[in-house]
Amino acid sequence: MLKKCTKCGNYTISDEKCPKCGGALKDPHPPKFSLNDPFLEIKLRAIILSKKKEKEAKL
Repeated sequence: MLKKCTKCGNYTISDEKCPKCGGALKDPHPPKFSLNDPFLEIKLRAIILSKKKEKEAKL
């Protein structure tokens, strides 16, 4: 599966770490979204909270 480095933005098929810079890898695709998700409210609260923390950290 394709992965993206969180440090340099390089794409790779490696599962361990970025071969270019050694950074951590993450899935480049967003998670699937469904209005029928039983955990939708929890996920939205977590997203909103993380956005607020990002804004506060920038100030």
